[in-house]
Amino acid sequence: MHGVRAIFVEGKNHIERLANLSKQLNIKLEINIDDSRCPKCNAEIRPINKEAVKDRIPPSTYRIYNEFWICSGCGQVYWKGSHWIKINSALNQAKQILSGKNH
Repeated sequence: MHGVRAIFVEGKNHIERLANLSKQLNIKLEINIDDSRCPKCNAEIRPINKEAVKDRIPPSTYRIYNEFWICSGCGQVYWKGSHWIKINSALNQAKQILSGKNH
């Protein structure tokens, strides 16, 4: 009989847990958009021309952002908006914890 591998991830919040998980599994805390996959269907995402997505995104998004990606599976359109900013902020905070600069 084989046991199940498990990792206990300590931390008071998701940032500390992310830092600890990164340390335990030697995971880089960065996003490589070229290797990213669609969170809805797991298909590859690829860059797409801004004009090609004009009718598929909110007008304000079209005005503010210039880079867009589309899922090759489900057609979901992505851009580096507020969600992207929050994710990068969390990654940077976790990196600070790992480097000992968490104050």
